[in-house]
Amino acid sequence: MLTFFRRIRKGLLDIGAARKYLLYAIGEIALVVIGILIALQINNWNQERLNRLEEQQLLRLIYTEMGDYLWLQDIGLKRQPDIVKAGERLLLAMKNPTNRTNQEQIDRAFTHHLCYTLVGLSRNIY
Repeated sequence: MLTFFRRIRKGLLDIGAARKYLLYAIGEIALVVIGILIALQINNWNQERLNRLEEQQLLRLIYTEMGDYLWLQDIGLKRQPDIVKAGERLLLAMKNPTNRTNQEQIDRAFTHHLCYTLVGLSRNIY
């Protein structure tokens, strides 16, 4: 079998067909390389498109979260004076020597302060 291919190759070299074969082989290689480059470019375009879509989704999510945080900040700013008042009442209840024995009033002031600070309840415990 090998001798058969050797004879064909020798025959092509003798008649000058080797040059045509080399040009054909170089053309095939060039086509394959161009095809690979085109496929890579299409892949890059697709990846950039997917990245842009993901970026837009992330920006929408950030925008939504920022709105939520602004809403929470507004609530916190509105509750700030009540939290300070509840803390002052707690301190007064703890510092007043006449109320030192009145543990119930201290507990109420502490609960009121916690409700404003942690939970955000606006009910009046007093």
